[in-house]
Order: sequence, then C-alpha cells, then structure tokens
Amino acid sequence: MLLASGWFGARPTLASAQLLSAADLGFFGLAHLPGDPPLRTEGLILTRQELGWGVAASTLLPPPDSLLDLPAWSASDPKIAHLGLGAALAQRPFLQEMGSDLVLLDPGCGEGDGAERGRRLLARMQAGDAQEGDEALESLAPLGREVGDAQLENLCRSLHGILSELSGIGCALAPSANPASLLTPQTFRTICAELPRAKLGLWYDVGAVEARAWLGLEPVGDWLEVAPSSLAGASLQDFALGRDRLAPGEGTVDFALIREYLPREALRVLAMAPAYPGEALQEAQRALEAQGLQ
Repeated sequence: MLLASGWFGARPTLASAQLLSAADLGFFGLAHLPGDPPLRTEGLILTRQELGWGVAASTLLPPPDSLLDLPAWSASDPKIAHLGLGAALAQRPFLQEMGSDLVLLDPGCGEGDGAERGRRLLARMQAGDAQEGDEALESLAPLGREVGDAQLENLCRSLHGILSELSGIGCALAPSANPASLLTPQTFRTICAELPRAKLGLWYDVGAVEARAWLGLEPVGDWLEVAPSSLAGASLQDFALGRDRLAPGEGTVDFALIREYLPREALRVLAMAPAYPGEALQEAQRALEAQGLQ
C-alpha cells in the first residue's frame, strides 16, 4: 500500500524525506494526490535507488516556477487548455524524477461562477452547515451535469495532446468534490468513446466521490460501475458528514464494495489527514488489509 503525500502537510516538502518516513511506517511508496502540497525533488533519485520505489502516482500541476496564475488546464477555454498542455510537457522530467508511472489529471470545472460557488459550498459543508442558506443544494446539484458539447470537445482535445506527450506514463482522470466539476461518470464514458485508443484510467478518490453523493449528485456506485476495468487506483479514506481523509472505521464508507470493484493491479493509497499520528496510519493500513485492500 502507498501513502498519500498530503498526510505530511508539506512538512517536509522534500519528496525524499517523505519517502523515507513512509518506508519506516511500512508503506511501499508515495502518491501525490489532487490537493496535496507541492513536492521538492532534491535527493529523490538516490532515495529511490536506496528503497527501490518512488512516488508511484503524481498529480499534473503547473511547473513549480510557473508565472501563470491559472489552473493546470481547463476544458472550457481553448487557450488555457493549450497552456495546460505546455504544463504537461514541462512536467515530464519532474514525473520521471519522481519515478511516477501514473499521472492524475483533474479536468477542472465548467464555465461561469459554478466553480467558486462550489468551493464555497464545500467550505460550508466541512463546517457543518452546507445544507442551508442562499446556496441551497438544489440550486448547485445540476452544476456538474450541465456540460456542453464545446466543453467536452475541448476537454477531449486537451486529453489527446497530454496523453500523446506523456506516452509511456499512465494517465487517470480524478473526480473532484466540486459540484461544477466537468468529470462525472457520464462524461467519463463520453470521453472514453471519443478517445477509444487512449489508455485513460479513472482514479477512485473516495473522499471526492462520497462528498458528491452527500451533496445529492452521483451515487458512489455509479463511479465504480462506469468502467471497472479502467480503475487505476483508489484514495482510501473514510468520510462522514462532509469530512474526508478520516481513518477507516470513523465514517460510512463501504470498503467491501470498493474491494469488489477495484482491480488487483490498481494502486491502493491510504489518504488521511495530517492530524493523525503515524501509529494511526499503521492501524488504518492493518484495518484495510483485513478487508482485502492490501
């Protein structure tokens, strides 16, 4: 099992130091997931040679020295999509240094103010009062479903370019808890139909999928059933009342259901909040292994 880099909370920021700590805790590598703080790579190659493994999965981000105050790429704006392709090209050496054979892609959000409204909703959800006020769930739930043909076309064009430039490195789309996210089970199915020769996987982010279900969007089973053979990995964590990255057993996640769908070769990543001590990570790993998620 791998450990999500986010548990370190950017302390330290060196991937090599995180990798050594993960090994001491009994994990066989790291995964840099969407939302995890950026990593520095000094000394990483030597550490990888010493341990025999590295950062198995990494999130596609703008390069650390980027002057662009833009998302990695956006399917709703062809110009930003092109810049995102440039970010992918610039990051290939970084991915190789990390030892990553899988890159996680976040397709971003649709047009308009939906992304910001979704972020505000999520913040309120985490504070425990998301289901009341002027941003009622019934007005935000459709955001993730209203994806136009032009947006999907730009998204597929961007993906085709990124997959071509990152040939030899596996790619998987990662869902977002934001209701305005372009990625849904339905759009993933459409993307696969538009790019039939692409080796594109789906990353099962338990926290994001559970949050979307809690907001009244897709049931968790929809994400597992859309393309089981395409599941490249899972961010394993518990979820309860708007809180993600909880230790297994502290929420309502059906880990037996995940085990049923997750392919044997898919990556398993423990994703827990920085507040948990190392001993809790080891207990969580044992609990997941007892449920067949080793």
